[in-house]
Amino acid sequence: MAPEFQLEALDPAAKKKRLKAKPGKRAKQRSMELLRKEGYVVGNAEYWSAFAGKAIDLFGFIDLVALDVENKKIIAVQVTKGHVSEHITKIRSIKAASAWLECGGEIVIHHWWEVGPGKPWSMEVISITADSDTHEVEPDFFEVKQ
Repeated sequence: MAPEFQLEALDPAAKKKRLKAKPGKRAKQRSMELLRKEGYVVGNAEYWSAFAGKAIDLFGFIDLVALDVENKKIIAVQVTKGHVSEHITKIRSIKAASAWLECGGEIVIHHWWEVGPGKPWSMEVISITADSDTHEVEPDFFEVKQ
């Protein structure tokens, strides 16, 4: 004997809860704006996977690709607001990152932090190389426009 199942009718008045984005710009948007202002051609290399329920980076570590046409450079950019050492460790463990560097590409991490609530943002640039990492603190502050 087959079990009996009872389907409940959908309530059109009930709405699914959606996550709301925080006001203001995301760190990735700030990086894109800054790179474009500096003359780079910038493309988004990250996409949302509904199946996985998360953002997927190109090769597992690239959020943005920046092209410096004048100097003939291609730069992979990982954007973060924290956990920098974890990002460095992750990038160093990915074979595609080594291949990116061997092919002449550069890898940088844009580490963003807010100086204080309602205050400008600051960014540290960390270059990932085959043998060591360098940190440069970006001297500019970026106004939060909400």
